[in-house]
Amino acid sequence: MASSDSMRTPLTSSGVSLSGPAPLLLIPSSLQYKLLFAVGKGAMGIVYAAKRTTKDSGIDSAESSTPDLAIKTPLSAKSKSTLSTLRAEATLLTYLHNFAGAEASILLFHGFDAETHSLALEYLPHTLTSLVNTSAALGAGRAAFVAATLPPLAQHLINALTFCRKASLVHGDIKPGNILLRTGPGGLSTPPTATELAACAPVLADFGAAHVTGPASPRPFSTTFAAGTYAFIPPEQLRSDAGPPSHAGDVWVGEC
Repeated sequence: MASSDSMRTPLTSSGVSLSGPAPLLLIPSSLQYKLLFAVGKGAMGIVYAAKRTTKDSGIDSAESSTPDLAIKTPLSAKSKSTLSTLRAEATLLTYLHNFAGAEASILLFHGFDAETHSLALEYLPHTLTSLVNTSAALGAGRAAFVAATLPPLAQHLINALTFCRKASLVHGDIKPGNILLRTGPGGLSTPPTATELAACAPVLADFGAAHVTGPASPRPFSTTFAAGTYAFIPPEQLRSDAGPPSHAGDVWVGEC
């Protein structure tokens, strides 16, 4: 069972009331893992595929090459802004996982490693980007593939955005690469079969640019923080007098 910071303010039934330090889920001491390979790199961190290991049995389960965790580590352990951003993301994920519907809408969060400033997350190797690339390579079969795939995936994405709205969260960096695909036990073939796609559900990931609106925010928005990815920024955010990213902006990008 995960522990948490000793100095914290309890969550309320409707979200969170933060008159003191925000709650932060820490990884349990029983969670041991081994990094396997890098799967992505962003402005603040590197994400590794990892494998849980058995601490006391003498058997290293990391001998298997199949990842079952994603570990987001700081790009620079000496950068105070990087460490602060990763901790803030962990705080937001702790906050979000107290809302009903979190598991169906966002990447699962297993806890924050305070020693390494790393986040332990659900490992999902497929993204919406990879699915788009697959459809582009189908040629004449692309139209049928899109017609069968798009409606259920779109509904899942709408549900995820609705969840964020209910949690007063603005993601701020919605894009295909930050929409991961939770698949069935068999994963996805190339191209995916109809059965595999039926078991596939997109979830939102990478909350490094996110913020919670209102006075209960565990991480107030900073007007000096440049959030988002340029190719997916809503047009109004490009204005010199633009305010902070909004729910409407998340929906606009989701519709694209």
